[in-house]
Amino acid sequence: RRGREESRELAWVETDADGSRLVLSSVDDPSTRRVLVSVRGRIIHPVWTADGQHLFYCSDHTGVANAYRLSLASDGEATVLPVTNTVGGVVACVPSPDGETLAIVDHDHRGPFLAKMSADPSTWVTEVPEIQLTWPLAQSRLAAPAFDPMPQNPGRELRVEPYDGLGEIRPLYWAPTSFAVPDGGTGVYGLAADPLFTHVLQAGAGVGLEEHEPVGYLSYDYLGLPIEFGVRGGHSERTFGDAVVEAVTLEEFDYTETVGHGEIRLGRGLFALERTLLLHGGIGIEDHDSVSESTREFAGLTLVNTPFFTGTERYVEATLGYADTTFYPTSYTFEDGLSVVGVYRHSGLDGDLERNLAFGNASYVFSFLPESGHQIALGGQVGWSDGDRTLQSNFSIGGGMSRGLPRGYIGTAQATGRHLLAGSFGYRFPVWQLFEGYSTTPFRSRQLVVELFGDTAKVSDDELDGAGDWYSSTGIEIHGNLEFFDGILSPGIGIAYQLDGERHVEVYFTFAFGTL
Repeated sequence: RRGREESRELAWVETDADGSRLVLSSVDDPSTRRVLVSVRGRIIHPVWTADGQHLFYCSDHTGVANAYRLSLASDGEATVLPVTNTVGGVVACVPSPDGETLAIVDHDHRGPFLAKMSADPSTWVTEVPEIQLTWPLAQSRLAAPAFDPMPQNPGRELRVEPYDGLGEIRPLYWAPTSFAVPDGGTGVYGLAADPLFTHVLQAGAGVGLEEHEPVGYLSYDYLGLPIEFGVRGGHSERTFGDAVVEAVTLEEFDYTETVGHGEIRLGRGLFALERTLLLHGGIGIEDHDSVSESTREFAGLTLVNTPFFTGTERYVEATLGYADTTFYPTSYTFEDGLSVVGVYRHSGLDGDLERNLAFGNASYVFSFLPESGHQIALGGQVGWSDGDRTLQSNFSIGGGMSRGLPRGYIGTAQATGRHLLAGSFGYRFPVWQLFEGYSTTPFRSRQLVVELFGDTAKVSDDELDGAGDWYSSTGIEIHGNLEFFDGILSPGIGIAYQLDGERHVEVYFTFAFGTL
């Protein structure tokens, strides 16, 4: 606890067959160990006030968990006051730093909820509900402080040791996926970290989606300092659908390349644990090479498309993002806030490519009819590319350079250009909120969500919103919200109608809401 400079004490809970004890001990002298409270039940979530004079905890010794405050007088005597009187179950009671407010986690017939109440004892209850238990009856009153002697052989000396996160790294999960590497690939992906996520290892391996080239990915991020550090590298396969065009018949071909890459990053938000600000920079190298099976189809033909790039790209890149969204208080996904991220890359540094590229993506989600889990989602994208003109540096409507909007333009590229402007509107609502777990597995099904959407986008060669046509689509997506450990998976299926271009109806599979 804190407060008086000379007071350096730890409080913890011990539980055995006889019940639970709240224990206090000096950090400097473990022989001062004493039992403050002993109950026939559980003691949950003890928390000190900022001044170190009081300790809030929860206990279910009366048959239902409620919150209590323990106060320590200068002579060591402890006084306990009940704080709450509920039959749902209070499992946490945390005082604000200024000591004016208490945050509590309570339960009702709908599940857990977070609430706040005054920290003024005059507003608290004087009694708590008692429910008959199947185990021996709880003590009628909370026990006065008890002073237990130290055992003759206390065992290992109590001492504070630095946290060694590197020695605590453990595999968390692995899973089959179509994103074995960030660029896509059929294979497996795995994650390992220490309990506090100061060291994070990610790895993936598999084959590419089109030409089945071997792909792999390995990254290490150290998140234990204000300035985070990361190293990543791998080998990817990238396909640009219908991006190569023959001059006479205008027949279109796919182009596939392999990219070996390595990068060093510094900043905040490398592993996206921080939802407020993301800011990091990096320096990297990529080696682009054509896949011969891909180029063989159009070898010797006269082409009219922008030439593809092969060679070494050296670059510096900066990423800036902000998010103030909350996570599933009503709809089990990100909601009620703004998410925006921008990326700028300069390619040069004596490499074979001279180019500047910037891309931004933003979304705003807010609850509409929050008691029913309905959402309205607005999204937008903007892009700019300048310098060496290559097939890989274009933005497109559909095809391999598409940034996802508008949805439903699959396969053939409808238009390409150096500038991108896009927007999206979506209305989401759940149609089946089952919230079901599957035995002891890490999978949980939360709900089935329908999204009605309208998207539009435009690419231009001369300027942003310059010469070119707008391409729009409308449609419906159905997503399943699943939990896998602490991750949220959203596999789904969509049907979109192209309002422009070839006016096709496209059916496609998706793994997340398109604009988040």
